Amino acid sequence: MSPSTFVAILLGVWSTFHLAHNFLLNSSTFGHHVSSFLINYNVSISLFHIRWFTAGWNRFFIKIGRMCASKLKLWFDAGVFLAVLTMFVGTILLCHTLYVTILQIFFKPEKPVPDQQVLSVIVPGINMPIHDIWYLLSSIFLSGILHEFGHAIAAAREGIQINGFGIFAFLIYPGAFVDLNSDDMSRKSPLCQLRVYCAGVWHNFVICVAACGLIVLLPGLLFPFYTSKPDGVLVTHQMPESPLQGSMGLRAGDHVLMIDSCKISNKTDWFQCINKTKKSTQWGSCVSKKKIDSVSSHTVFTVNNPNIQSSTSHRHYWMDCCDIHAPQTHLCYKYTTIQSNNTMYACLPGRVMISTLEDCVSTKDCRTNKDEDQDDIVCAKAHTEPGVKFIRITTLRQGLDKHNVLYIGDPADIVRSVTVSDLFPRYTLIPPKLPSIILRFLQYMFSMSGALALLNIVPCYALDGQWAFRAFLNYFASDEKLSQVKKEMICQLVLLAGTSLLAANIFFGFVHLFTR
Repeated sequence: MSPSTFVAILLGVWSTFHLAHNFLLNSSTFGHHVSSFLINYNVSISLFHIRWFTAGWNRFFIKIGRMCASKLKLWFDAGVFLAVLTMFVGTILLCHTLYVTILQIFFKPEKPVPDQQVLSVIVPGINMPIHDIWYLLSSIFLSGILHEFGHAIAAAREGIQINGFGIFAFLIYPGAFVDLNSDDMSRKSPLCQLRVYCAGVWHNFVICVAACGLIVLLPGLLFPFYTSKPDGVLVTHQMPESPLQGSMGLRAGDHVLMIDSCKISNKTDWFQCINKTKKSTQWGSCVSKKKIDSVSSHTVFTVNNPNIQSSTSHRHYWMDCCDIHAPQTHLCYKYTTIQSNNTMYACLPGRVMISTLEDCVSTKDCRTNKDEDQDDIVCAKAHTEPGVKFIRITTLRQGLDKHNVLYIGDPADIVRSVTVSDLFPRYTLIPPKLPSIILRFLQYMFSMSGALALLNIVPCYALDGQWAFRAFLNYFASDEKLSQVKKEMICQLVLLAGTSLLAANIFFGFVHLFTR
């Protein structure tokens, strides 16, 4: 699904929802019942926004907050320390991210800046697979709820009245909130306020640690149902638009052993081998010129033959020596003769070339039999457009021996469209996709909770950092040391700078995302 299609569906769903809501609300038959339902259950609906609010959870928060008051004091004190430290680290990180982004947009340095930023703008369908949207939304929703639970429990522990808890959805992004009594909060000491304001960030940090621990322990936790193997990975999912679809392509349940000559032992090897194919020289097959003449579907041409369609792209000369009448199993191959040192092209069957012949990088790598002429053996390589690779994926399929899947295209498309796992199900009825689903969800929980922890505590308007910084300043600078007017001035200046910094990161992040 393309991003434009996704946005169209999203707007269509919201439009239909609002039309149905307005129709029922204004209906003489259903209007009263709909209105009563919304009021009784504290549900409010506006443009692209729906919210639910309840006071039913207040007793739960109060019970937890007062059950272990002394232990919770230590718990939330640790949260204050970490949140204040994160406030400074997050601000420095935003400054660095903004610097790198501006450098990449406007100055385009000759030496590429590593594009491995800790913080980046996420747009589904652009820099995040559209099918991962459910992982993103569920992790944001759960992280937000646990974040607000932290505020509520800390407030209950400090004796601050909780008015209620709620959840909402804006467009497609979900969230949560807790409503605290502002008068009770203002009467508390700065340290008590810090415990409440920093509790959400503290809980997000704990979620990050828990998610990281579960990722490490996942193979052990799933050991009764899944096992790992010393070689290969399991294909658990393939997107419908994957270029490896088809009867001769990859299938869910395939056991991948090698990519070209790169052996795969685990999921890390899978990514490293794909990256290696992108950077390394195209491999070829050792073949005699007699063999080429016998299996070629066309006359063998030299580079100067005018009958061959050719193009120049990225300063690389490329030609397709297989015309429209050539079988789909054939590819254009390129090789250099030893005697005349001429570059030759021939349309050859790809599967025959890789299955029965020896791999090579150059003609020097080819071994010959004693009864064959040394000059008759050449290293023939698939001749593809710049950025395109001819890749052989060696797999084991249930009920079959080793099977070679041939792929021609950008190696990055394999990563984007195929999901693999280190874990193999022990029993037939166990779904092979489950470990990948759990792992993906934990990875998103780690990323989203980490982002909430870093960004929410930055001194910025409308974020926890706005109130945390004010309480932090009041705690370390009493009225005797610094007048209230000066503290307010410092707060406004810092909040203005923090808001501008965050806004600049978002703006230039989008610019960099859509212009690179």
